[in-house]
Amino acid sequence: MSAVELQRRNGAPLRIISPIPHENRIGMIVLFTCSLMSVMATGSLLVWLTYRLVYWRRFYTRYPGHNQFVVLIFNLLLADLHQATANMVSPYWLHMDKMSAYSPLCFAQGWLFNFGNISSALFVLTIAAHTFANVVTRKTLRHEVFVGCVIALWIFCVILTLLAPVLRGRYIFAPTGAWCWISNEFRNERLYLHYLWIFIAQIGIIIIYPTLYFIIRRRLAASKEFRGINDSSRPKFNKVLKTMILYPIAYIALSLPIAAGRTALMNYKDPGMPYFYAMGSLLVCSGWVDSLLYFLTRRRLLEADIQTETESTSNQNYNHSSGALRTIGGGIRGVDSRHKHNSAPLKNPRAPQTASSSTDHIIDGVELSDLGQVKKTTVIEISSATAGAASSPSSSSSTHLPPMDPVSPTVPHITLSDASTQPHKTKKWSLKYETRWAS
Repeated sequence: MSAVELQRRNGAPLRIISPIPHENRIGMIVLFTCSLMSVMATGSLLVWLTYRLVYWRRFYTRYPGHNQFVVLIFNLLLADLHQATANMVSPYWLHMDKMSAYSPLCFAQGWLFNFGNISSALFVLTIAAHTFANVVTRKTLRHEVFVGCVIALWIFCVILTLLAPVLRGRYIFAPTGAWCWISNEFRNERLYLHYLWIFIAQIGIIIIYPTLYFIIRRRLAASKEFRGINDSSRPKFNKVLKTMILYPIAYIALSLPIAAGRTALMNYKDPGMPYFYAMGSLLVCSGWVDSLLYFLTRRRLLEADIQTETESTSNQNYNHSSGALRTIGGGIRGVDSRHKHNSAPLKNPRAPQTASSSTDHIIDGVELSDLGQVKKTTVIEISSATAGAASSPSSSSSTHLPPMDPVSPTVPHITLSDASTQPHKTKKWSLKYETRWAS
């Protein structure tokens, strides 16, 4: 019989576990292995993202820190790092063959475990709410307000975790099996300072993402641009819709089993310690799973032609030369070719971002319902002038006209004007009926 089972039978708080039972040692090893994978994945990704945020001028023409989706992903990875770091104490317990609530490491492990779980859940819920608001209302918060909300969320998580030792003392974090956390004697604190917010996040995600999925599907079905049978854009955007539900599916799959087990334990129904070790190992895999989803989400969104701010800047000259202007959501709208081509060089002469190098502007300013089609406008200017009026200033296109033909001075010239960077071409057509023009 393990020490934890004795604790449940006697109902007395257990401050020290020594020696550590064999079952608990196996659980510690499994938890440490999964946590180490998450620490390495999230830690390296956070370092890489931080480097690009600090030295962004080397890679981008616009500061990626203003992309709210990237900021939320960054904070989610930071929360996952806190959660996984909690089990980095396990080798010390195994080496000492003892877990003690009087050790500062037990307090640190309990703090990181509670803080990481709450912050990870709330940031996943925030990502869901942020995506829903962007798609439905097509509006985003101002950068200052958004940053304030992120900071307030971190402060809220700190307060929830801090209330436990403030209300019950520092020894509220005690050995609870293979890790230190809120002791079994403080069931209400477990419920209101941990489980309640996990369940709120899970219920909110289950409601928001399916609703968002069906809203987008309905908009795409109603869009005229997606009614064609041979439209190649529909499969790409279907991939985007599938990508949007990967984060909630991953979070629910990894966090719900252990939360259900803890709830059963509070109702005096013991699922068994092997169950908690297995489900706890799933929970601490959130770090490397979210890191993997970051790259998978980025690639799919880029393949779906969702244009980023950087790509819009680098492709501006090309879009004008083809007589089209690409919208933020990836569609193309027609533009009057009479607008002059902007030949001024870009402010940032760096090479344009490609799908493999652009990593931060994932869904910045995406409007999924505004999906246009290519419309090219050709303006035909008909002008005529006699030999005596060849230099008249009233002709708006006289600077583009070739020398007048002395044989047929009254034949009008038709100039095909298009917003293209190719040399201007003038073509003279013979009309079936000649019209006499006043000289």
